Amino acid sequence: MTVRNRFIAASLAALALFAWTSPGHTAELTPEAYVRADIEAREATLASMEERLALLQAGGGSRAEMAALTRSQAAVESAYRKYGTSARAHGAYAATHARDISAWLKANPDATAHLMDLRTRFQGLSGAFDSVRGR
Repeated sequence: MTVRNRFIAASLAALALFAWTSPGHTAELTPEAYVRADIEAREATLASMEERLALLQAGGGSRAEMAALTRSQAAVESAYRKYGTSARAHGAYAATHARDISAWLKANPDATAHLMDLRTRFQGLSGAFDSVRGR
């Protein structure tokens, strides 16, 4: 299995963890809309992580971090709403349409590369948080 295919499978498996929750309005999604919503939600999450890391490095208080988290949550929810779904429904869609999503990603290598870049950024930011917190 190639790195890209492992990444796709791992991403879908992680999102399928939400499958036990209420499926919501998954019928409105398509594989393309699913991936686009996923990208936007991940970008919002990363923007929040960058903001919170800067606050942590500058000695910012927990109140500022909580405000950043609240903004992040709103941005993520907005990304899902834009595509007529929710985080729960998005995860349920991944569980029931994994093959369709995988096929769409294979046919759209730019989207796959973008997701891989987002994953790399997430890992880097997670490591930076650990370093700042002394882990």
